[in-house]
Amino acid sequence: MSEEWDFYLCRVDDEVASISVDLGAKAGAPDESRPTLVWVRVHVCQPRENGFPTKPELAALAAIEDRIVEDLKSSENVVYIGRCTCDGARDFYFYGSDGVSCEARLTRSMAAFPDYRHEVGHRDDPDWSVYQDFLYPPERDMQTIQNRRVRDLMDRQGDQPEIERPIDHWIYFDNVNDPSKFERVVVDRGFTVRRRDAQGDRFLLVVTRSECATLDQIDATTLDLYDLAREYNGEYDGFESPVTKESDGTVT
Repeated sequence: MSEEWDFYLCRVDDEVASISVDLGAKAGAPDESRPTLVWVRVHVCQPRENGFPTKPELAALAAIEDRIVEDLKSSENVVYIGRCTCDGARDFYFYGSDGVSCEARLTRSMAAFPDYRHEVGHRDDPDWSVYQDFLYPPERDMQTIQNRRVRDLMDRQGDQPEIERPIDHWIYFDNVNDPSKFERVVVDRGFTVRRRDAQGDRFLLVVTRSECATLDQIDATTLDLYDLAREYNGEYDGFESPVTKESDGTVT
């Protein structure tokens, strides 16, 4: 298990879901020594209307997670890969070499939590399809993860997100004719083009617009540009915002 865990919100079977996943495991997936998917579904005792647990119950679920992860790691050839919270349940996912042994260990671990209804199971998944196709975030969701990381860094630097400032966005194109089409659309949306560059076989367009840097606004703008770039055969490659600390617009 790597240290590069993160989370994102999505929908699973038309229900809102929160997925926490080991992003760092992508580099080694699939792991041929662990071809078996093992899981335990823990039912939330008092779910909210959206299916997520209440704050008081989070501590109990965290204790369950710590217990089952530690028990499996200490006795089985397994790796903890992610969890999904949705529709009144939290599913924990592992990959290992022996599903039967892991199931038995999970059952023993859950005996310490008699108030929680649960099911355990395993199946062959040598391609790690559950990790790669379900848990691992799609590109749009990965963009929101990156946005949140940048926003967290800006917060640590003292940024005041409600203050407007110019924010730059990078978009790459393979076809030299596509940027001009993209440019006409974004200019109509209030952006100005700050830079046009040939980058080897690719073409770089940097566009900027003045707006606040709250996470909601960043997500709205970057995902709009992400979708628009794909429409014009481009690739959105992130944003850069100055850290703004004073109401008079002083930046660093």
